[in-house]
Amino acid sequence: MLHKWMPLVMRQRDPKQKIAATRVQHGTDVDFGFLTRKLVKALQKLPNFELKLSHTITSMKQHDDGRWHVRVKDGHAKTTRTINAGFVFLGAGGGALPLLQKSGIPEARAMAVSPVSGQC
Repeated sequence: MLHKWMPLVMRQRDPKQKIAATRVQHGTDVDFGFLTRKLVKALQKLPNFELKLSHTITSMKQHDDGRWHVRVKDGHAKTTRTINAGFVFLGAGGGALPLLQKSGIPEARAMAVSPVSGQC
C-alpha cells in the first residue's frame, strides 16, 4: 500500500522493515527549491535587495522598531559583520529551525523539526 503513494521512499526498502507513515489525502508536494529560486529572482529586481551566499548567521535580534540586526560570518573571507535588515526570510530546510530559535520570536518556542528524506 505505501509503495503506491510514496514510491521513492519505498524503493529498495526491505518489505520486512517496520515503518510508520501519515498521509493527508488533500495534501501536496512542495518544491521549496523552485519556490526559493523564484522568490530570489523576483527580489533581485528590487533596489535594496542583497543576496549573501556562503554566510553563516551567528546571531539575530529584532529591535523595538521591527528591524533586524543580523550578525553574519563570511565563509570565504572569514570576516564577520552586522546587517541591519527590515525583513529576514528563513526558508525550509535543516538550518531553518536553529535560525528561527536564534530569532527569539515567540513563535519559535512552538516549533520542532523531524528529518524527512526520500533518499535511502
